[in-house]
Amino acid sequence: MSPERSPRAFDWRISLPVMAIVLLAALAIAIVSAQPIIVTADHAALEAMKQIRTPARDDLAIALTQLGDPDVAWPVSIAMVLWLATLGRSPQAAIFYAVTVGGAAALNSLIKVLFTRARPNTFDYEGFTAFSFPSGHATSNIVLYGTLAILITREIAPRHRAPFAALLVAFGALIGLSRIYLGAHWMSDVAGSALLATAILSVAAYWYASAPRPQVSPARLSTVAVISLIIFGGANILRNHQADAARYAVEQAAAAPHTQRGGNDDDNRTYRQIGTPRANPPG
Repeated sequence: MSPERSPRAFDWRISLPVMAIVLLAALAIAIVSAQPIIVTADHAALEAMKQIRTPARDDLAIALTQLGDPDVAWPVSIAMVLWLATLGRSPQAAIFYAVTVGGAAALNSLIKVLFTRARPNTFDYEGFTAFSFPSGHATSNIVLYGTLAILITREIAPRHRAPFAALLVAFGALIGLSRIYLGAHWMSDVAGSALLATAILSVAAYWYASAPRPQVSPARLSTVAVISLIIFGGANILRNHQADAARYAVEQAAAAPHTQRGGNDDDNRTYRQIGTPRANPPG
């Protein structure tokens, strides 16, 4: 009598990207068909963010968004690719990083053009960046720092891998959340970005794990990433913070009749697209 076959173990490398893609497709269909649950949740999240806005929180959210701008994400990515290919002596890792991050940005832009979803507020966006679904900031930065996590966690002790990866991905996710807070994206846009990034990173992790092991110094690569982020992110914040504060600000609209009879004045906050907005702001 032959021994009983044990059930096949759950393989996240296949199941996770498939589940993420299925959920992303379901979300996209719900958005296109304007399902009430999506419309209601998006508007509720947008209004909830308006109610908790303060000058200090605005400054923090704007700084996070600016750290995720293409003006920062691309130079940081290029710096890491160049270091990996030259001083890091890991051309395979450089190719892996460039293909994963560049591919994610290209795929996100393609989906934007296919769905042409309007943003909650225009904020002077032009071209394909005027479209809302999915969020370019969220997708690009979750994948950027998630790919960095894939490269580094392979080289560090197992007990440090999960916390380190969670920290990097959380930073990218915070950039995505800042887009909802500032009214630049619907909540479902950022949810779609998270699903898209999950699918991309799952495939990338499987690809990298099955490839010949390139030698990468986690300490040096982390240093390159941090220094690049400080230089390019700091410059972007110093150069554009005032203009972006004007772009993303909210003002008190004239009180509606029901508000005058005792309603909540906060319900009349609107985004004021005034001031000196940046020319061709990044999406």
